[in-house]
Amino acid sequence: MRLLAAMPTLWSYGSLERCDAEVVTPSSTEALREALAGAAAHGRTVALRAAGGSFGDHALGDDLVLDLTGLPQRGEVDGGVLRGSGSLTYQRATDLAIDAGRVVAVVPTSGRITVGGGIASDSLSRFSRTHGKTSGTLSRVNVMTVDGVTHTAVPGDELFRGVCGGFGLLGVVTGFDARLAPTVGEGTPRVRTRAQFVPGFRPLIDAFVADRRDRPNHGTWGMVNTRGQSVICHTELVDGATPLAPFFLHAPDSVSTRLGHA
Repeated sequence: MRLLAAMPTLWSYGSLERCDAEVVTPSSTEALREALAGAAAHGRTVALRAAGGSFGDHALGDDLVLDLTGLPQRGEVDGGVLRGSGSLTYQRATDLAIDAGRVVAVVPTSGRITVGGGIASDSLSRFSRTHGKTSGTLSRVNVMTVDGVTHTAVPGDELFRGVCGGFGLLGVVTGFDARLAPTVGEGTPRVRTRAQFVPGFRPLIDAFVADRRDRPNHGTWGMVNTRGQSVICHTELVDGATPLAPFFLHAPDSVSTRLGHA
C-alpha cells in the first residue's frame, strides 16, 4: 500500500470542485482491506476514487481518499459474459469483448473509467435506450464493505440495489459478471471522432459555427471547464462496414473512436 506523502489537490470531473486530501493507493485486494480496516479503526472519513470521472464531488474527500487505480485489472469473457475486477477499465473491457466477438452493452464516454465506477453510479450511455442502465446487464456483483468483508450480490438482493447507484457508500466494487451484447452485422457504418483543445469559450463557439457551416452532416459537440479549457469533438462517418466497438475519448489532440451498436 502506497501512502502519498503530499496532500495532493484533486479535481472533480468537471473541474468545478476540488479537495486536498491524504491519498492511499492500495495495490491489491488485501491492501484495500487493510486500508479500509485502518480507516475504520481511526474514525477516518473515506472517499473512493478511481478515474475521477464522477460528477459533483463523489470522487473527492477532505480526509482520506482511496485511489483505486493501483488495483490490478482482471477480466475474461466466458461465452456472452464478461467476468472481471471492479478496477477493470472500460477500455480494457471493450478490448476483451471485441476479441470475443462481442461488445460491452453500456459504456460511459471515457475508456479510463472503471467498470466498478460504472456500477457504483449505475451509469447510462448512448446505448441505454436499447440496453438500459449498467445494473440491467449484471448477473453478479462483489463488494467489499468497510469491515473488509467481501459480499456477493445478485439482482433482486437488497445489497445489489444498494450497490448499483450507491456511489460507493456501501463499499468498493471488487468484481462483477456482465452480459455482453452481440456485435452488429455487416453494413454498419464506422464513426470517427477527433478531439482538439481550443483556447477558451469564444474559440469553441467559433469552431462550432464553422463546423456546422462546412460539415453540416457531421456531429459536433464540446465542453468547457472553469479553468478556461475547452475541447471540441468532431464526429463523422468513415467509409467501410467493419463492426466496431463503442465510442471512447482517448486523448485531447487526435482521436479515432469506434462505434459498434445502437
